[in-house]
Amino acid sequence: SFDNLIDSLRIMGLETELELLDVRDVPADPFVAERLGLKPGDPVQRAVRLRKLQGEPFSHLVTYVPADIAARYSREALASTPLLTLLERAGAEVSEAEQWIGAAAAEPQIAAALQVETGSPLLKIERVMRATRGRPVQFICGHYR
Repeated sequence: SFDNLIDSLRIMGLETELELLDVRDVPADPFVAERLGLKPGDPVQRAVRLRKLQGEPFSHLVTYVPADIAARYSREALASTPLLTLLERAGAEVSEAEQWIGAAAAEPQIAAALQVETGSPLLKIERVMRATRGRPVQFICGHYR
C-alpha cells in the first residue's frame, strides 16, 4: 500500500547513511519532463545520492524535483535530510506514488559507486511521487545491489 511504501522510505532514510554525490539545476530531458508533467527544457534539480548501510553502498539514486519546489530547501539540507521530509517542509507533501520495478545491467559510473562489476545485474526502480492535488513533485531512478 502507499502508506507502507512511505513508511518504509522514511525508515530507510533514517536508518541508512546518505552521501550526496552531485546536485545541480538542469533542463528536463523529454523523459523526465513527461514523468514530472513538465515541458522539455523546464528547470529541474537533479541530485545524485548514494545510500549506504553499515558503510556499504546499496543504492545509487538520481532524483529530479521541479525547480520551484527544490528552491524551497538548501543543498546542505539535501545532503543530510530525507527528501520526503524536505518535500513536506516545501509544502509538497507526497500523497501518492507510481512505481516501476525491473532489472538493469550496471553502467560503469553506477557500478563504481555501488562497488560492483560493470554489467552486474541490479534492481532498477523508477518512481513518481505526487502531491495532494496530483502534481508530480519527484521522479527518482534508483539502482540497487
